[in-house]
Amino acid sequence: MDDTGFFSVQVLSRALQVWGLDFAQLNSSETRVVNARDYPTIQKGYICNFEQHWLTIRRIGNQWFNLNSLLAYPELLSDTYLSEFIAQLQREGYSIFVVFGEFPHCEADDILRMTPAVQAQPPPLINEAPKRGQETASNDPDLQRAIGMSVGQDVDLQKVLQLSRESVMAEAMERQRKNPEAPLELPFNFSQSDGDSDLDLAIKLSEASFAQEVMKEQKGNL
Repeated sequence: MDDTGFFSVQVLSRALQVWGLDFAQLNSSETRVVNARDYPTIQKGYICNFEQHWLTIRRIGNQWFNLNSLLAYPELLSDTYLSEFIAQLQREGYSIFVVFGEFPHCEADDILRMTPAVQAQPPPLINEAPKRGQETASNDPDLQRAIGMSVGQDVDLQKVLQLSRESVMAEAMERQRKNPEAPLELPFNFSQSDGDSDLDLAIKLSEASFAQEVMKEQKGNL
């Protein structure tokens, strides 16, 4: 593990580089991060990680949203509550990263600048009251449309993350090919909970590939 946390952070860093973005941990002594701690509301987004769970805090339009997959719908955060919410996540053990750079244009920004979202109550957990959550979110059609567009960007991010994971996996397999006696080194916390089957498959494929190489060498020595 390095200073930035789990190795999976490197995968995310590669994905962000596609859009010319980078990030740094909130407890860093970098000048830009110190400014982010002092003035959190002028930033554009945060990525938060606790064990295998990731969530993002993003400014869309002129408002902040907690985009957490455990919630029935995005949670609207006021500027005054943003700092308190980040501090709360840190107390709960989350690693917080500040995202820097020019975010890609999103139509959701335009919509929410023209029609700011209003949220009467915080969202429930998705496994507690999904129907009630969906009904509440649908009460604000502009918010629903804006968040839908933002989610569309998240789908693109997932595609890039998948490509990045495949790249890291390929590098690990190449290192093993060059040094067959070394164990297959995979990043700790490399896959999300829903990607374990893909990782298992990749490991099996790697082991099969290694076995084939050994068989070829044995045949060549006969």
